[in-house]
Amino acid sequence: MIFSQKIRAFTLVELIVVITIIGILSTIGFVSYSNYLTGARDSNRVSQMVKLNDSIQVYGSNKSLPLPDDYIDITASGATNIIGYQGFLGVDVLETIDYTNGGTDPKDGTYYTYYVSKDRTSFQLLTLLEEGGLVSKNTFGNQANAVNYDERFVKVYGKKLGILTSTDPTIYNTPVQDISGLTSVDVVATTNTYIAHLSDTDKLEGTGTVLRAANPKANCKRLKQTGNGNNSGIYEINPTGSAVVSVYCDMEIAGGGWTLVARSVTGGTGTFNLTTNNGTLTNLNAAYTLASSNLKYSAQLFTSYSFDRVIDKSKETAVTAASLTSAPHTLSGSGITGGVANDGYNAKQGMLFVK
Repeated sequence: MIFSQKIRAFTLVELIVVITIIGILSTIGFVSYSNYLTGARDSNRVSQMVKLNDSIQVYGSNKSLPLPDDYIDITASGATNIIGYQGFLGVDVLETIDYTNGGTDPKDGTYYTYYVSKDRTSFQLLTLLEEGGLVSKNTFGNQANAVNYDERFVKVYGKKLGILTSTDPTIYNTPVQDISGLTSVDVVATTNTYIAHLSDTDKLEGTGTVLRAANPKANCKRLKQTGNGNNSGIYEINPTGSAVVSVYCDMEIAGGGWTLVARSVTGGTGTFNLTTNNGTLTNLNAAYTLASSNLKYSAQLFTSYSFDRVIDKSKETAVTAASLTSAPHTLSGSGITGGVANDGYNAKQGMLFVK
């Protein structure tokens, strides 16, 4: 007797379908796992930043902040005019602040970036997260550094000092202290392009004509941001890095950080011309104007903050610069371009502020 036996097996098409499904599921699983690891590393970075920020604040509450490891000088108009130090929150700093909870990037094993002001009272930290990096990927590759930061995005903590990173496509996002051969950056005179990170959303990008606004004493707004001015009064600002200007800063109204451009006093000493007169700010009850001798540096004084809002102190209200473009004073996005603050402005007692 002959028995017939049917052998069940996959056809070639079925095998291809199964293999394809397995491949898709494997890819999904790998991507999900990779995303999980990325998120976990970023959570670790954020957690460390918070702890490091707190530890440095505690340490600096009664003593000068430690200098960064392997730091470079950040200057304004010359090597002798140091405004800060940018380097790593490395072994020496971690030991100084008695931090024992890690302190290195969970992926790269590198130390975080640490910037401290010249007087060593203010600081800023930077880490580079993996999620939310550049939309368009850098195709040049990183030839100068072992760690590639071009697909990472910056997260900063602390005062708005302006940690500097590179815009060079081959080393994009690399903190300046990690750039081979670089020993200092002059934020006023540099012809190279960098990014100064004041916060996660507020940054300055360009050469010295733009970066000079990152100087902690560039204007009243920077004094407020960096913790160097909390109360209204007369302050010295240094917009060019070499020309100190005495100004009145309002640190209270509408968020503070307003620089006094002119003050009108009813029955005062006649007219004051915004393009020629130069007031001496010693008496807050006298008429005053900052004048062109200082306003010629308006790009330095107010870059990125230039006259976007103007306060007419006589009314204690904030108005737009556009509403003040007619006589007796003329304002523009780059500074005061002309106009005379004469009887029309003197007739009402008040002060004109910008930031």
